[in-house]
Amino acid sequence: MAPYRQTSAERSALLNQSAELLDRAHALELSLLRASSPNMPTNAPSNGPPPPQLVYRTTSAICVRPRNYTPTKGGTAETTAVFAKVSAAGISVSTNNSEYVGSNERVALQLPQAQGE
Repeated sequence: MAPYRQTSAERSALLNQSAELLDRAHALELSLLRASSPNMPTNAPSNGPPPPQLVYRTTSAICVRPRNYTPTKGGTAETTAVFAKVSAAGISVSTNNSEYVGSNERVALQLPQAQGE
């Protein structure tokens, strides 16, 4: 176990050193990823919303939460839907995959309320 640092200066120095090491590790990870994938664009624009956050999963149901998304060409996203298929049928999922109950049902996104509303 690491020794406890008595002074706040020691703790602050360790936190700063840790943050610097994390930044360097992240930069190294990105450079290795680019080196292994030369065709990977450096700043590719998003062409769709991020995947939803899995809240929980049971043997017969899943619960997901949509993540914040602002389209790159302006406008707003007002609804979302989840599409699902059997896992053994490959990894690509399309808007045709709506065999399961609850998939392809449009759900209104709850936009964050401005303070004071």
